[in-house]
Amino acid sequence: MKRVPILGGIAVAILLVLLGVWVTANPSSTKGTAYPIPELVAQAELNEATFALAQAEGAQYSGTFTPTEDLPPIDFEDLTVSNSGTMHGTIVLEGIPAEIVTINGDTLVKASNDFWFSILTTDYTGEFTDKWTRLQDDFFGVDLSNVLAPSNLAWSIQGLQDRTAGDVVAGPDALPNARQPLTSSTAASESTPEGTEVSVGPFATYVGGAGSIPNRVKGPVNSPNAKGGNIDAEIDPVDAAEVERLYQFIEQVTRDLVNAADAAMSFSMDSNTSLGNCNNTSCSILTVVTNTLTGADRSTINVHVRTDFNVDGVPTKSCDENTTMPANGQVSVFCNASYFADPEQRHNLEAWAKVTAHAYAETDIQAIINIVDGQKKRDTSPDELRGPGTWRQQPAKNGPDNRRYHEQNTGRPSDFGYVVNGVPFDGRAADGTLLQVQGAGFGSHIGPDGALDPNWPGTQQLVKRGRDQVQAAGSAPIRWVFAEEAAAAAGERALREAGLTQIVVTFVPGR
Repeated sequence: MKRVPILGGIAVAILLVLLGVWVTANPSSTKGTAYPIPELVAQAELNEATFALAQAEGAQYSGTFTPTEDLPPIDFEDLTVSNSGTMHGTIVLEGIPAEIVTINGDTLVKASNDFWFSILTTDYTGEFTDKWTRLQDDFFGVDLSNVLAPSNLAWSIQGLQDRTAGDVVAGPDALPNARQPLTSSTAASESTPEGTEVSVGPFATYVGGAGSIPNRVKGPVNSPNAKGGNIDAEIDPVDAAEVERLYQFIEQVTRDLVNAADAAMSFSMDSNTSLGNCNNTSCSILTVVTNTLTGADRSTINVHVRTDFNVDGVPTKSCDENTTMPANGQVSVFCNASYFADPEQRHNLEAWAKVTAHAYAETDIQAIINIVDGQKKRDTSPDELRGPGTWRQQPAKNGPDNRRYHEQNTGRPSDFGYVVNGVPFDGRAADGTLLQVQGAGFGSHIGPDGALDPNWPGTQQLVKRGRDQVQAAGSAPIRWVFAEEAAAAAGERALREAGLTQIVVTFVPGR
């Protein structure tokens, strides 16, 4: 199988050499066949596959994830993931299968007793067996739905700007985070063969031919709140009808969450039983139950207390009490016993209590259903997924800090942009908002009055960009994000003075 690496800069270098030879050898004419540069062809194919995957309704995966830490590999089969990350399928851990879903960012698993016993401690008592159970984000070492959501995986494949080597030379754009001007309009003129392995950054991606999504990906992945690892997965496209069926199943699971267990909660309990006000005819038994709970914003704790009371070894009174107690609080349960004991003799009074408690996370089922319904509408609507424009490869932002800040706020490498009616934007948010990211470097162009210097060319360029974007966007919302608070205020002032009130300006500090 042919392996084609994508190397930043090599295309321009080869082009200049070929051009130099042409000028030197034959200044008046040339003949022969033009052959495409393999690196450019491979990048063009990868771009096409990336854009197709980023805007796909969903995808289905089969493969293996190997955590970087000392955790067992996870095999997954027919794992269907919508564009926004809603997921359903089968995972196999240490040879034992389990059903898995992701709903509104929460991962739930339904599995047999053998599955839970193999991955939990040996004192597992069966509370999760064959019921949907919510897990902690890093339970498997990775958030699979986050990694495999087509809109995320597509840009991970592109190597997170690994093709950009060092800083670029500033062009006529005076803005601090300007893009590098293009030095060549060379484009690929033919497709790579089906099944070609394209290498970019740490990934090996198998491109399945013109117009298709990638059909396999191998390489390291990371996800929020997880430890990361390596993935090797085959990818199949799914259409809107399949995603619709996925959401029908997810809605039913969501309604079942009222009975779900929660392994993400940590719950402990303590109790103390004591005797009080005892005489020869009655005694009061008090049991105080306390609890500690983490991992749930709201919860209900149901408590059952069984109290037994003996006089001189003879069972005299039993009480069964069901009650509730607040999270990280306590409850007092009384049992009053009546009897007759000879006051002239010494008697032995005994009491003990058996306490059981169950904590349930309180879940607003209807609120989750409403959120899932919104995700379904987006994931099954081509217009919602693709929006009014198209993704295109663009020159990268100036400097590594600006490239990182761009990716922080768009989730995309800076050498890709979203073009609407011929006007470039830096990205498009999941809610359809068009994004423009302004990195650091505006401070030296802000005057004592807090306004951008009117004599700085960047001020006019900023306003012109805003005017062009408003005209191109139509009814689509626009948000500009600044890395500097003073720059955000100055930029907003310049836009308002130009009458560009449609653009929402925000300040987001860089990480």
